[in-house]
Amino acid sequence: MISARLAFLLGLLLLAKTSSSQSETADCEALTNRILGEAVEVRNLGPRVNSEKQESNPQFVESESYLTFKSSSADDLGKQTVSEFLKGQFTRSVTIEKRLDLLNLNGSENGLENLIYIDPLGTRIVLLQENTLWVTERGEDGFESAVKLPQDSILFDYADRAVLDPTGRVIFFSAKKAGDAGATYDIYRQRYTDGQWTLPEVLGPAINTEFNEVDPKLTVKGDLTFSSDKPGGLGGFDIYYSEKGDTGFGLPLGFCAPVNSSANDRHFTLIQKQRFALLSSDREAGLGGFDIYSIDVYAEIRSECVEQTKGVTVTIRAQVDPNGEPLIYHWDFGDGGKGEGSEASHTYRLPGNYRVVMSAEDVATGLFYPEETVNYIPINFKSGSTVINCPPETTLGSIVELTSIVADDAPVEEYQWSLNNNQTSNTKSFKADFLSPGDQVVKLYTSSTNSDGIKVVSCVQKTINVVDPLKK
Repeated sequence: MISARLAFLLGLLLLAKTSSSQSETADCEALTNRILGEAVEVRNLGPRVNSEKQESNPQFVESESYLTFKSSSADDLGKQTVSEFLKGQFTRSVTIEKRLDLLNLNGSENGLENLIYIDPLGTRIVLLQENTLWVTERGEDGFESAVKLPQDSILFDYADRAVLDPTGRVIFFSAKKAGDAGATYDIYRQRYTDGQWTLPEVLGPAINTEFNEVDPKLTVKGDLTFSSDKPGGLGGFDIYYSEKGDTGFGLPLGFCAPVNSSANDRHFTLIQKQRFALLSSDREAGLGGFDIYSIDVYAEIRSECVEQTKGVTVTIRAQVDPNGEPLIYHWDFGDGGKGEGSEASHTYRLPGNYRVVMSAEDVATGLFYPEETVNYIPINFKSGSTVINCPPETTLGSIVELTSIVADDAPVEEYQWSLNNNQTSNTKSFKADFLSPGDQVVKLYTSSTNSDGIKVVSCVQKTINVVDPLKK
């Protein structure tokens, strides 16, 4: 019979495990939603790319829109293969020697069967040849002679993937000690400094464990993705994501299903420009062995629609005439607004650099002084904020041009207008009909891509009062 104390301790243990499991689930859901979006669907690329062989290590060259990967079987070392990405689909793959034009290789395919990395611009290549890493870069006359990366006294068995940082001066790869039956794969780094490559250095325990860590890849932000078969995943190798911090890579988190599965999930690649990701997996329902899968990236940050700011209010004071003459001060604020008085306030509805003119009138004579005082006032809104440029009021039946102004000329990739009278448009400006009296709400959605490659959608709204002149 289990004692009450033992039962209590078991209860605490079960509760702790349940809480830990719930926390890990919440973490993986938050990661998956942030990087890929909420509606994640993993799709097999089908027979145009995959076969009964093993298709693995997908590398996507964004500048030329093509995919290259390894297709192999148990009987051969495999062929480096390419598939173009045209009109949102991958074409039927062919061996790389048939499409050297895609890689701009000037008719030479030497060593390409050993390719384990090509950068998104197609300008840098890493080869794994004779169990040694080689790096080559495109020059004016094609790819230069490959440079051999040094090893220390420890001989390595390398895994089938590496990655260079955007400068081409830092390489990450996975390897284990050769000849050691109990050795596991760890992720290493080498740097190019003072005209030469340093010796390999192993990443710390935040990334590496006593199990296997393979397939390093960098995002455009510099974060690290990799696969590991450590406990706590969904099964086999799982894909993990580690954010880059000031002192190195942080604690990695695993993706939720369906990115990870009970099978082996490897070679994750996030392609920012085309907004999809790739991975290779031997999960069920594949065409045979490892297949290549794609994930459409729907991750976006969407904010609630906010009422457009009322503008920026400025107060201007005139210097009083030293002779004490009674004067009337007239102000032209540069946006059509007028004012009077030695002190005047005005609200600017739009950002810009406004020419403000002050003129003085003698009260006794009614004459204006010939000199005018001119100043320029810069009006700045929050950087990247969007402003709807339209009148606050219009008459029934009128056509009003709605235009958008973005502070600091921040890049906008998409515009979407929406009015509560069911008119819509996806242009930067458009002419809207106002055929119903009363308040009409104009909403403008703008979207852009942030440094993480995530779509950011902002919304601003403004109310236009439509007046029926017959009811005034």
